Amino acid sequence: MNSAPIRLLSTALLALAASCATVGPDYEAPRAEVPSAWHDELAEGVSSAAFDEPTWWRRLADPTLDTLVETGLRRGLDLREALARVREARARRGATASERWPTVDARAAFQHTADSDNTPFGAFVPDYDTTSLGFDATWELDLWGRVARATEAADAEVDASIENARDVAVTVAAELAREYVELRAFQRRVAIARRNVELQQETLALVQARFDAGLVGERDLAQARTIVESTRARVPSLESGVHAARNRIAVLLGVAPGELPAELAAALAAPGAVPVPPASIAIGVPADLVRRRPDLRRAERVLAAE
Repeated sequence: MNSAPIRLLSTALLALAASCATVGPDYEAPRAEVPSAWHDELAEGVSSAAFDEPTWWRRLADPTLDTLVETGLRRGLDLREALARVREARARRGATASERWPTVDARAAFQHTADSDNTPFGAFVPDYDTTSLGFDATWELDLWGRVARATEAADAEVDASIENARDVAVTVAAELAREYVELRAFQRRVAIARRNVELQQETLALVQARFDAGLVGERDLAQARTIVESTRARVPSLESGVHAARNRIAVLLGVAPGELPAELAAALAAPGAVPVPPASIAIGVPADLVRRRPDLRRAERVLAAE
């Protein structure tokens, strides 16, 4: 009995079985001991209910803030760079996974040959055509799981880049909201300071009238003038705070200071109330906070890619 076919079949089966194996142990995500409840009593208005509000800024009910954050998530340079890294990681993953498939190389050539009729004896041979076709295909069997492990690492890198983009988005939204609140707070303080100057000038006028009538002395008049000038001197520094907050917003939006979109610039320049936080805020439990942090999820994915 000829055993050669049996040996050939056995070898092929062993090769296929080996191709299903991968090098090294499977990755296991690290486990962290995180409390499932808060040990200390939460502040009033804060609850441990599940948090599921990716657009949390909308709870502040400020249309200008909504527009500001949405613009930042569309146009922010940091976020655009992070999304470009996601596309780059996906492209690398596709290139790595493609090593599992055959590499095909096809060639084709055509040549027309004709002798010249201008020789003394004319053409020696008639015209003729030459055609050649070639086709090569190579396929590297992933016997030791190199490509499989590389693809797993590439998948983890894609996940890490996505979590990085989410981290940037969270940061951009939070920074824009913070700068917007600071802008409105400075605008409010400027308005209050200017109103105080007006009221103190009215008081100064009354003191001046009483001084002219001989009812008060120079000390009272000088004190009233000092109060007016002191309050007036604070206005420029508060206005500088308004301009600085507006410039930081422009940087977060990826534009130069003073080059905000016209409609948004007008909305920010117009007086507006300082956003008021909602009466109740759900933050979840400690384990939820850890799971929600994109930077920690990104670090775990980077670890998986190594």
